[in-house]
Amino acid sequence: MGGDAQSHPHRRTHTRVRICSRFRRPAVRSNHERWDGGGYPDKLAGEDIPLGARIIAVCDAYEAMVEDRPWCSPKTPDEALAELRRCAGTQFDPQLVDAFAGQVFPELHQPTPLTRG
Repeated sequence: MGGDAQSHPHRRTHTRVRICSRFRRPAVRSNHERWDGGGYPDKLAGEDIPLGARIIAVCDAYEAMVEDRPWCSPKTPDEALAELRRCAGTQFDPQLVDAFAGQVFPELHQPTPLTRG
């Protein structure tokens, strides 16, 4: 194999990292935004919030609720799902809460009624 063939996997990996970084930065920056615009740092609302950030927000909130923390006891998975549903349309993207519920709790999944604001 010539030098070019051996370096090809490295170039491909470097390109993937560069592309992933381009999409990861907005998701990480914006994962504390709220669907209703009340979050931070940029007060983005609705679909102006990057999709990755909206996904992270739902998953991170669920994990925070069901994990044992020094300052509070964990919620049951059902309680955490109820809280996500309660906050759908204000804190979280309601369609992503539904998608999360359908994937994590297919036996309990009932779509969240869409709220108009």
